[in-house]
Amino acid sequence: MTKKLFIAFILLMVAWVQPSAAEPAQQEIDLAEQFSQQANALYQHGKYQEALSLHQRALEIREKALGSEHESTATSLNNLAELYRVLGQYDRALPLYERSFAILEKTLGSEHESTAASLNNLGLLYEELGQYDKALRLYERSFAILEKALGSEHANTATILNNLGLLYEKLGQYDKALPLHQRALEITEKALGPEHASTATILNNLGALYLMLGQYDKALRLYERSFAILEKALGPEHASTATILNNLGGLYLRLGQYDKALPLHQRALEIREKTLGSEHESTADSLNNLGGLYLRLGQYDKALPLHQRALEIREKTLGSEHESTANSLNNLGLLYEELGQYDKALPLHQRALEITEKALGSEHESTAASLNNLGGLYLRLGQYDKALPLHQRALEITEKALGSEHANTATILNNLGLLYEELGQYDKAILHLQRAFHIALLTRVPDTLKSVEGNLGDYYATHGNIDAAIFYLKNAVNTMQSIRAESRSLDRSLQHSLLLTNQYIYNQLVDLLVEQGRLAEAQQVIAMLKGGRIFRLYPA
Repeated sequence: MTKKLFIAFILLMVAWVQPSAAEPAQQEIDLAEQFSQQANALYQHGKYQEALSLHQRALEIREKALGSEHESTATSLNNLAELYRVLGQYDRALPLYERSFAILEKTLGSEHESTAASLNNLGLLYEELGQYDKALRLYERSFAILEKALGSEHANTATILNNLGLLYEKLGQYDKALPLHQRALEITEKALGPEHASTATILNNLGALYLMLGQYDKALRLYERSFAILEKALGPEHASTATILNNLGGLYLRLGQYDKALPLHQRALEIREKTLGSEHESTADSLNNLGGLYLRLGQYDKALPLHQRALEIREKTLGSEHESTANSLNNLGLLYEELGQYDKALPLHQRALEITEKALGSEHESTAASLNNLGGLYLRLGQYDKALPLHQRALEITEKALGSEHANTATILNNLGLLYEELGQYDKAILHLQRAFHIALLTRVPDTLKSVEGNLGDYYATHGNIDAAIFYLKNAVNTMQSIRAESRSLDRSLQHSLLLTNQYIYNQLVDLLVEQGRLAEAQQVIAMLKGGRIFRLYPA
């Protein structure tokens, strides 16, 4: 799961004390300001637990010295709430944010920039809680205030554009998200400079959007630039640095470069556990993504406890009806499928679809993914009448949300092709498989391409077109060889399990070559299975 970086406002207002204030009270107020500044510095460096006690102390002093309705008290309430939000303690954050906003609106007015900052921060929290309608209204109101108060070229205005873009992206409205991220980046680079941490944040978010849209080259360049900036600005152990590591790992997984993906996911998990704690939702994201990589590598015994732990954390921190919980249910279901435990997989996929549709809507691409996965399980179970409408609906949503030439579209076309073949509708089957193949060639997602090539080979073998079957199976083996070549630095046991998971493609090709008396070619494929030098086959 790709992680985006929201931007919150840390309020830095300094309270002006009337000359009549008693000297001891002034000393207390100065001390609270020192605590607040120290806490903000710790926050910027990702030392959240250390910052927490300082913000708590600053709030305590300000409430006593200045009163519960003072704007400086509101500042402490906001900053303490932000810490709780980052730490995933949403139930503690919400009343503090609400109280801070009420004070600021009363003392500074509804059109003040600090009031707008408070609205933005409340929006962040509601977005993380999955309450997107509330978040959208708060962001839009915050943006209107800031644009009027600070101008359209101010860095704080860009912050709201960034957060609005992330919300629209989550809602699947990518055409609205893209110009917002691009505009936010343009403003931030101009206002704060190309090496600022906020610039890196928006680069990451724009990269995540390009990843979703299948524009992997653009995503990689943005992620790499974001990582270089954040590592320099915040340090290699910061939680935001871990986010970029996680996202880079997800991109490399998509590209079939598992040896690059694995250490990035491992490092991201290590940092998050250290900085955010073992029960944080971002830690759950890393557990989920590392589990997904182990699933792809065929290491099911490693994947299972990671997915189980991720689900447990997400249910605890986000609730049983959040889309991230649905994500974990889906991935755990896929793992149980690979283990042949279909009775465990089915209720997980059903529940994932129900939650996703409720949380994100019936036309969201994540809903399409859940429909596809539930349909795939019904296909395995031979319940074709249940599988067909799910896959058809998944295809319709995905083409609308992501386009007709996206890798996800190829995946669903592939699955529909397999289903039509089982139903004996061979004209539809080959039409869908061929279309999936052409999209997979364009998008160059290795795992998708390998699967489609293998399925085309199997189709043609079943229907007696052996030359075509050998052609596509050779292509599938070559794609798999490319994946193996990209994974040569993995531990040998991981390389072995990756090969075992995909051995069926090699075996099917060997059987066909032997049947055709092409023994030298068959020996070549067998040599590939035995390891050693990784090479490609010549086309049939």
